Amino acid sequence: MVKDDLLDESCSVVVVTFGEENGARKWISDTGCSLPVALDSNRNIYKLLGLKRSIEKSNNTSALSFYGAALARGETPPEAFEDDDYHQMGGDFVVTRASDCADDVIVTYIHRSATASDRPAVPFLLNHVTSLN
Repeated sequence: MVKDDLLDESCSVVVVTFGEENGARKWISDTGCSLPVALDSNRNIYKLLGLKRSIEKSNNTSALSFYGAALARGETPPEAFEDDDYHQMGGDFVVTRASDCADDVIVTYIHRSATASDRPAVPFLLNHVTSLN
């Protein structure tokens, strides 16, 4: 189980969202996410990590195929939320504390999504985390 693997590596996963609290609660409910969620309503973290908005990347054929395939499998993709920004691109990042200062962090892995559905595989991320220890 991925959560157990993460605990073995003494790490945590946090979902960061730019949305409002009500939208985050609905997303958690709709997806069954059991991870902690941090709200970044002003998108300060998004800006710091260089995550852009893109109409082209969020609505391309890759993204549409991703949702179409989910529907073909009989899955129901999460519904859109009120005031959601469909054009905000996301990403995946691994952050670790600097060994010499507990308040400083080092970003050891950066993946800015090229499309709305572009994410690294979980085993790849686990391998990266494992390599840090």
